[in-house]
Amino acid sequence: MYNGTAEPSFESVGPHSVTHRLRLKAWIMSSDLGMRRRRAVWRATHRGSKEMDHLLGHYTEQTIDSMNADEIAVLERLIETADPQIELCLYEGYSLDDAELDALMARMRRFHGLPKAS
Repeated sequence: MYNGTAEPSFESVGPHSVTHRLRLKAWIMSSDLGMRRRRAVWRATHRGSKEMDHLLGHYTEQTIDSMNADEIAVLERLIETADPQIELCLYEGYSLDDAELDALMARMRRFHGLPKAS
């Protein structure tokens, strides 16, 4: 809002103020992260096989709220992985040839109380 001086005031609270734009940007970023979380939960619980729906879905439901954007990105990559590959990694200890995915699988293994992969 212009206050009559040569310099415009950046402390206004109108829709074009700096504060408003920062709050809007934070809201957009958080709503995007919220949407990614909801989408990941839905996709993890609707894989097509009851076993994977439970294993991946239950883990995702319980941990998604504590994940940051980078961790959600790793989970999204895991969700894109075929069930047989996930099962081999989870039960037999095979690597998915990605250190981040392997670390996520180790956390999932611990979450479900499965033995440590050899």
